[in-house]
Amino acid sequence: MKNILVIHQSSELYGSDKTLLYLFSKVNTTQYQFVVVLPSEGPLKQAIEKLNFPVYIVPVLKLHRKLFTIKNLLQLQKDFKQSIKALKKLHQKYHFQIIYSNTLAVMVGAIISKKWHIPHLWHVHEIIEHPKPIAWLYPRILYKYANSVICNSKATKNNLVKRLPLLDSKTTVITNGIDFSNYSVKETEESSSEMEQFNISLIGRVSRLKGHRWLIHTFEKYLKQELKLHLQFVGSPVPGQEFHEAEIKQLIKAYQLENRVTWLSFQEDLQPIWNTTHLCVMPSTEAESFGLVALESMRAGVPVIASNLGGLKEILEEKGTGILVEPNNEKELAEAILYLYKNPNVRSEQAYHAFVSAQKKFNLETYVNSFEKAFDSIK
Repeated sequence: MKNILVIHQSSELYGSDKTLLYLFSKVNTTQYQFVVVLPSEGPLKQAIEKLNFPVYIVPVLKLHRKLFTIKNLLQLQKDFKQSIKALKKLHQKYHFQIIYSNTLAVMVGAIISKKWHIPHLWHVHEIIEHPKPIAWLYPRILYKYANSVICNSKATKNNLVKRLPLLDSKTTVITNGIDFSNYSVKETEESSSEMEQFNISLIGRVSRLKGHRWLIHTFEKYLKQELKLHLQFVGSPVPGQEFHEAEIKQLIKAYQLENRVTWLSFQEDLQPIWNTTHLCVMPSTEAESFGLVALESMRAGVPVIASNLGGLKEILEEKGTGILVEPNNEKELAEAILYLYKNPNVRSEQAYHAFVSAQKKFNLETYVNSFEKAFDSIK
């Protein structure tokens, strides 16, 4: 059995958090023992513990935009000492054979892998283009401090390799996979005339790049005359970035759309949301490395409209599985929404093709098997 130290950057249940749960839910526990390190308490910790994997709260030396202040740098120094001490004790107990860092944000795995001569697998979930010095630096850190690099999409890999071609030799793409075992495609789709309300859901982090503003501007300019259309935002901002949510809510108020928008904070169980959603939109203004919400929407039988960027292009690349629109194009986004709203047969056909495509290309078994091969091959 291989003992694997897993280091992750949060204890929430957004995209990169869920990928860990999906992996843990099906991995062969007779061959791999995971010991998980998280920076805080939260729903991810609780969910992992239910799967009977040990979880420890330890500083993970997470990189963030506000790191380079005197206060935060002093805290980083303190966290570094605490982290190394705690991880050394865990290594003495479990004798780790692999270190698995999940996301670029965590740096402690890179440090201890070199210090203790343990193979390091680094799983990249980010497409970093700005600031340019950081975008230049990360591929070089990966090349030096990772024995193997896993990217969650071709777009993620291409963003790294174009900046450092040498990285190509140690980088593999493993696209995310989810469990389809308890799902089946919807048989019919009711017409808009039969509905009291047509719910358009944007699910995910509240941030500058998820497209909330683009969608609201589009709604105000092109869609508000369709009285059955209703927006549903589901998600919370990163702690410390609550101003994004405040600005978006102020925009809703300025447009007098309060009665046309429902706002829900982070939801651990999204199934009730999918049950009341007629259309999922992912109007990202910057490239998503993957876009797990699109995949979950396809599994739920909900049609998807997404930006023609990054990993979303790979999820919806097959014709008829979704609609891709150019980023920040309000008119094109509005036309796509109205087209699906007014054509229930198209919604039904898209939901069917999307479900079949996603089940074939992004199933959990393939995802877990690919990771097991990666764990077995790392040296």
